[in-house]
Amino acid sequence: MPTTASKFNSLKPLSRLLGWLSVLIACFATNAFAGQVNLGWNASTGSVSGYRVYYGTASGNYTSQIDAGAATTATVASLADGATYYFAVKAYDGAKNESGFSNEVSQTVAGTNSTTSTSSTTAAPVSSFTATPTSGVAPLLVTLTDTSTGTVSERVWDFGDGTTSTSQSTMKTYNTAGVYTAKLTVKNAGGTSTVSQTISVTAAVPTASFTATPTSGTVPLTVQVADSSTNATGWNWNFGDGTTSNLQIPPAHVYKTAGNYTVSLTVSGPGGTSTAKTISITAKAAATATLPSPWVDKDIGNVVIAGSAGYSNGTYTLKGAGVDIWETADSFNFAYQPLNGDGTIVARVANLTNTNSWAKAGVMIRESLDANSRHAMVVLTPGNGVAFQYRATVGGSSSNINVSALKAPYWVKLTRAGTTFTAYQSANGSTWTKVGSVTMNLSANTYVGLAITSHNTAAIANATFDNVSLSVGGIGTGALPSPWLNTDVGTVALTGSAGYSNGTYTLKGAGVDIWETADSFNFAYQPLNGDGTIVARVANLTNTNSWAKAGVMIRESLDANSRHAMVVLTPGNGVAFQYRATVGGSSSNINVSALKAPYWVKLTRAGTTFTAYQSANGSTWTKVGSVTMNLSANTYVGLAVTSHNNTVLATASFDNVAFK
Repeated sequence: MPTTASKFNSLKPLSRLLGWLSVLIACFATNAFAGQVNLGWNASTGSVSGYRVYYGTASGNYTSQIDAGAATTATVASLADGATYYFAVKAYDGAKNESGFSNEVSQTVAGTNSTTSTSSTTAAPVSSFTATPTSGVAPLLVTLTDTSTGTVSERVWDFGDGTTSTSQSTMKTYNTAGVYTAKLTVKNAGGTSTVSQTISVTAAVPTASFTATPTSGTVPLTVQVADSSTNATGWNWNFGDGTTSNLQIPPAHVYKTAGNYTVSLTVSGPGGTSTAKTISITAKAAATATLPSPWVDKDIGNVVIAGSAGYSNGTYTLKGAGVDIWETADSFNFAYQPLNGDGTIVARVANLTNTNSWAKAGVMIRESLDANSRHAMVVLTPGNGVAFQYRATVGGSSSNINVSALKAPYWVKLTRAGTTFTAYQSANGSTWTKVGSVTMNLSANTYVGLAITSHNTAAIANATFDNVSLSVGGIGTGALPSPWLNTDVGTVALTGSAGYSNGTYTLKGAGVDIWETADSFNFAYQPLNGDGTIVARVANLTNTNSWAKAGVMIRESLDANSRHAMVVLTPGNGVAFQYRATVGGSSSNINVSALKAPYWVKLTRAGTTFTAYQSANGSTWTKVGSVTMNLSANTYVGLAVTSHNNTVLATASFDNVAFK
């Protein structure tokens, strides 16, 4: 019976034997025996040794084969009449390495004198793609671009994490560390092709970060830390005092002993362990029970619970109970000193415990220490802002003028000028706003100081005051308050001196200079252990030389060649930051010219770093310079003056002196 034979187009060169060969089987009719099919194909170029014909009764499933040798035609016999067969050809070389399949054809085998037909099948596509990048830290964004060849009627991306896409090209973000197999499957009527690539995603290395509030204060000091680390699943806190925690946000930590501590946080996660992040904490000793002379402490009126007052490093701490400072009689704690005539007292109320919204802490001028005494005061309260209150007659009613919504820390000031008492408040100690004034004919000899009442006889209120200053006309001439001491350092031709009165320190000093390898000057000082800050306003300085100096100093010893740092005001060269970094070594200078008294200076020690500042108002500070020096922990801090002329004494007055 007649049959239809099929002819293949030429096979591809053997260099591509392992790939898909785009070979078409050409069909032609010929007479042949029943149950056979004649096939033909074009020869492939290259080192071809022969061809094999694969066939079967299902598309792509070839169960039989014949070797056609080097011929480009073949007759496949012993086929079942009426059955449809599928054929494809492979070329092979001398080592029997085979190419990929040619295109597939199909034929239905007819009986004698019938004609079978063949159909040509489209070549299957070849899947390929690029992935950029193929590795990195999570979250990793990968761009996947389809570079498949052939006709693609359908494609599916499998990203290896349970997600898929049918876009031709796409982007995928891998958020979790791991090894993923990204696959692209393409298909058409001719077949299906799949290719894959490995995407490696590593976890990000964790970074430790946190804040601590506050970083300094008086013991017991409560510090709250807040974690802001990234890529972390584990936390290791060390508070520097033997206490640790593994919580992300541990409870507030209380430092009960004065000292310098380092809070350390190390975090861990899938990406490893971070380096440690540290913050320094300074816990200062609580105020002692001793007030510097001439200060005295006393409970006024019926307080029920005894109060107290103490002083340390420039801070006054008062504890007081009492019903109130109000109406016809008062009950409170009072830290005071005598005042003759006019005067002004200034203080910053750093904090006040909220025993009542009308608890009070502030400054006062009082005629006597009796509970019903005439007085004027300006105080800060927890719930009613700043209040100017006074009693104009002995045992009379009290009066009030208050400015609400003001909170600690806040500055208060009270001035007496004859019979007029005026109260002021300030957010910064520089810009003052009048609260009110009153005229009262108090005696010339009064008491001035700091006052506190809990407005609750069952509880003690605590208040701290800093930047406390008391001024009266004239300059200080009295003895220095404890713990201040005074000495001439180095060789001075004229003996210097220091005095204190109503908040003003007056120093007189000769000396060649504080400069080069050794110093000669007058020094009012007190001991300093560890870090600290001293602030002063140089109110005036006699011009014994353009390089006469008056200012604040931190000094390792009282030897003339000691290491030290100081910031001073001069008559002709402005503010100068000067220091000697080695014992007996040369001195260094950084100065800001054209600044004149009165002017503010500040010197801070933080570890081995000494930093100098200057200010026109004591509020806005400008850095002059800093230096790193490894001074011992125990040093001396205070006020210094040199005449830069060993034949005369220079006189300097300092007010608003504060030591923290």
